[in-house]
Amino acid sequence: MVAFRDSSEASLAPDSRDNLAEARRHLITALRANQRAQAHADAIESMLLRTAYEICKVSAEGRSQFVLEHELKSIALEIGIETRTNDRTVMSRIDDAWFLHERFDATALAFRQGDLTRRHVAVIVECGSVLEDEDARREYERQVLERAADTAPAPLARFARRVAAELSPKTFAERHEEAVKGRNVRVRDLDDGMSELIAYLPSTIAHAIHDRLTQLASANVRARDAFGFEVGDRLAAQAEAGDPAAMALLAELGDEPVDSRRYDEIRADSLTDLLLAGQLDPSSPHAAINSIQARVAITVPALTLAGVSDEPAMLEGVSPIPIDTAMRLCGGASQWTRVLTDPLTGEAVAADTYRPSAALRRFIETRDRTCRTPGCRRPARDCDIDHNVEWANGGRTVAGNLAALCRYHHTLRHRGWVLAQGRRGALTWVSPAGRRHTNYPERAARPRGSTDDDPSARSWSWTSGYKPYDPSDPAPF
Repeated sequence: MVAFRDSSEASLAPDSRDNLAEARRHLITALRANQRAQAHADAIESMLLRTAYEICKVSAEGRSQFVLEHELKSIALEIGIETRTNDRTVMSRIDDAWFLHERFDATALAFRQGDLTRRHVAVIVECGSVLEDEDARREYERQVLERAADTAPAPLARFARRVAAELSPKTFAERHEEAVKGRNVRVRDLDDGMSELIAYLPSTIAHAIHDRLTQLASANVRARDAFGFEVGDRLAAQAEAGDPAAMALLAELGDEPVDSRRYDEIRADSLTDLLLAGQLDPSSPHAAINSIQARVAITVPALTLAGVSDEPAMLEGVSPIPIDTAMRLCGGASQWTRVLTDPLTGEAVAADTYRPSAALRRFIETRDRTCRTPGCRRPARDCDIDHNVEWANGGRTVAGNLAALCRYHHTLRHRGWVLAQGRRGALTWVSPAGRRHTNYPERAARPRGSTDDDPSARSWSWTSGYKPYDPSDPAPF
């Protein structure tokens, strides 16, 4: 007999080894049913997002495309806040939902029936988006949906691209020429102080870059492996076995660290050296980059800098970074800003710098740290300083009426959104639909007396950086 061991675990466990085959059958059946249910739920979300588009379309009817775009941005922000999703991600999903239901009827139907996962749908729509002719799209869907019944997304994508190419009136060269116009470089932040630098480039260029980095790595390995074997653990093993060459090399190295980096590490280090330290010939059309320096802003607690605290340094608007990295950056810093914090809450209350004309902006940047739109992480230093009560309506240029907003959300907020600032920079957003959402600035330092063993401090200060609601606080208006 096969039964749920615990409803909270949703785990199908056999009573004995004799029931393993039956347990496997039940497990696969349950997983497939769960996948269909998830696909059905995703399809419902897609239909709801398509409805969001239709609401904006009706609202902007008879007016310009510009009005429709702002209606879409506004409803995407409201949906994003309610679902705790970045509003630009919501905007992209609204566009995808409209495109799916407008251009790929058969795929949308299979999605609603639970026959396709979200990833399958994304593959079919993306690969078929090059087909403008309706009859060609129908034939494309027929062939690809047949294959999708028993194919994973990755191989389905290869098949779908081939079918789309066969049905497309454009040649590969024409499509590639259009695709090249979309080349870009972007950053995706990860955990543990790491990020991905993603370059969307023509395949020949991308592989050429990778090949050059590989050649640099190979040259590095050949130079360091003078005795024909890898250094590090292998070198130590050779010396322990009595190899005179290895023993001589170890003696020569002394206390110097042995370079035991892997190929991937050397490739990454070579890329970093080329991009940050490399110089272009003055005759190059891109030679202006020689005078451009990378800029980062970090916050390092004074006690950590003095070596008496383990509170992490923060890369502004992103994530914690290793303290040794922060210390190296501090050593070459061209500008320092002293931040005074509330000893109880750790929130920034003042900041000064040697450029007094920029003191107020520096304080807003230090207090807010990122764009104050819920879900946006653009660093405050790259944002506009917005008057919550507009200057034209009598709003003062003081800290209690200013907040950092990125240009995108600064423009959007004037399309029917109301902002009001309360105590310690608490910013209440009122949507066009009347929904209220309060955003609190992140702490600039650890509150006095808080420890890892203090549940009351850990309950909010280490999770989201937001202050919990207190009924005794005055209304923000």
